[in-house]
Amino acid sequence: MKKKQMIKSAIVKVIALLMALTVMGCTGRTESYKYNVKNIEHCGFFYISGTTYYKDRVEFKIHSRYELKEMTFSTPDDPNATVGIDDFTLILYSSDPSKITSLDVFGTWYELSFRYLNSKEYACIWRTVATDIGWTDYKGNLDDYYNDAEKAQQKETEEKAEEQWQQTLKEDEEVFPLFQGKWVSDEGDYFEIYDTESEHGVRFYQHDYPYAEEYYNCLFSRSDQENIYTVTYPMGEWCPFLSFNIEYDGGDSFLYQEKEFVRAGEETEIQKSNRTREYFENLDKENSSLDKLVDELGPCGYAGSGVIYHIWRLNDGSEARVVFDSDGKIAMIVIGEGGNGEKIYKREY
Repeated sequence: MKKKQMIKSAIVKVIALLMALTVMGCTGRTESYKYNVKNIEHCGFFYISGTTYYKDRVEFKIHSRYELKEMTFSTPDDPNATVGIDDFTLILYSSDPSKITSLDVFGTWYELSFRYLNSKEYACIWRTVATDIGWTDYKGNLDDYYNDAEKAQQKETEEKAEEQWQQTLKEDEEVFPLFQGKWVSDEGDYFEIYDTESEHGVRFYQHDYPYAEEYYNCLFSRSDQENIYTVTYPMGEWCPFLSFNIEYDGGDSFLYQEKEFVRAGEETEIQKSNRTREYFENLDKENSSLDKLVDELGPCGYAGSGVIYHIWRLNDGSEARVVFDSDGKIAMIVIGEGGNGEKIYKREY
């Protein structure tokens, strides 16, 4: 009796196996992987929980905060693969689906990349996009994602970039002294090119405007064109650099946008010594106005958000931000870096 039960059990297992093989033969499924996503660093709103390979396609089970139809998909393993979407199942049709082990996902403000999808644990990296400030750094399973050859290439690229950066700084130190000081035009416009302990800066004033433009962390370099020099400056922490050109032949003047600026003598050097913290601390705040400060300090850098404030770059590289009320009186003075400084005065009402 026991022997019959064992034979019966064996027959049932064989039948089950045959049925499974039959199903696989009908569906064409060749391999399937499920991932322990808790062990994988994710960007939070998108991840893959399973990958199934078929004879003509690969299917990815997606968990996403957003509709898949709002995204673009591709794989570097088969550029000719076509994309299909069934709810939150992504389908890549390919003539050789077994070679597809990577997936790239593109959204309006992000880019995701997956690798090793034919294993028990894949790796992913991502970056987000901010149109106004550029890309953020890559995040995710960086060490697992890149292979040894790619890591070696990245190291070589970083070393070359660092070498290039050092050459840029060296050239800046050589070129900057050519332009340091004040340069004025016949119309009253001027460049004030100054040095602080931490950076080179440019203050540019045009007589048609009540404020001076400020360019911080400037780099000075020679152009490939004869007598053309380039001043490069960043717009923000992640932003690409912007630049403008100066035509200079080594004399006492240069051209900027076809306008001549002449090196100023001592008699025309104005209001630099007063750009200190002590000046603002000792200022007659009750009776001073914007006109008075501009007369004593020169035109200010200007910005506004809700309330209007004016910015003077101090000799030590910090900023003095002065807020004026509707009557033109000083309402507040803040000294510091980037507006995150110390409030040294606030008018009492």
